[in-house]
Amino acid sequence: MMKEVLLNNPRLNVLVSVLIRLIILVVGLFGNGLVVLAVWKKRTLRTTTNLLLLNLAISDLTTQVFCTLMFIPEFTTLGHRPWSDIFCILFVSTNVPLTTTFVSILTLTVLAVERYHAVVKPMRSEIRLREDTVKYACLAVWLAGIILALPLYIFGRYDEESGRCLHGWKDGVFGYQSYRIFLAVIIVLLPFLIISFCYGQILHDLYFKNKVGPQNIALQQETREKRKLFKISMTVTGVFALFLFPYAIFNGLRDDTGNLWSRVARLVFFSQSGFNPLIYSFQSTNFRQAFKEIFVCRAC
Repeated sequence: MMKEVLLNNPRLNVLVSVLIRLIILVVGLFGNGLVVLAVWKKRTLRTTTNLLLLNLAISDLTTQVFCTLMFIPEFTTLGHRPWSDIFCILFVSTNVPLTTTFVSILTLTVLAVERYHAVVKPMRSEIRLREDTVKYACLAVWLAGIILALPLYIFGRYDEESGRCLHGWKDGVFGYQSYRIFLAVIIVLLPFLIISFCYGQILHDLYFKNKVGPQNIALQQETREKRKLFKISMTVTGVFALFLFPYAIFNGLRDDTGNLWSRVARLVFFSQSGFNPLIYSFQSTNFRQAFKEIFVCRAC
């Protein structure tokens, strides 16, 4: 019933989409802005894990802003202007949100590997990230995300007839469909295999592995802290995957990205970037305390 109403009333369809998008934007900017502010103001939060979560928050903020710009063609046409292709490629297409999605997936992969080294291989400190080296890992993640998305920018163009941003490369050995398959392997399958292996090993080590020797209070406290970080990392990754796969099915494996279900899947996926701050609030005492301090400071 609702589907028929939306299909028969394009204006209502656009208004509902914009309203939902604005709500997601406000929630996402507010929540991820809090994460950035908390890590910036509170030095004790600047651990390796939290700095990777900060990188994820910055990626989410970028996603939120550029996803909102994607609705500009719903209200006006770019027309045949010298800057139409550039404006389309950078601002009103999915190019930037997809780039930041690649960054988010790679960040979650680095986070899983870092937690694996911290929990399963704690004695091999030489392969672990530190507070002074994690920034290079974040920079590498952004560079990798941009490089993987380069074909979207190189072959993107504005189609005046349809009023949509399209990718103007022909299919073939190096065509768009081949690029999609490449991304499915490099940016979805491979990272989630790595993540699954890392968290599987961590789960076994923290909950099922028999500990040799007496467990003193300090060691028990350390184990509890590791379990908390594991739960946060797993929840963030699980929510991301839950929202990603419907989008990948409806948009990554099909050409008809303008139909209702594709648009719903895209909207739902890009809304996940507003959930992470809620996860931190519920599962991390340190983040929850930092958020409270920010509000108390603003109220003074």
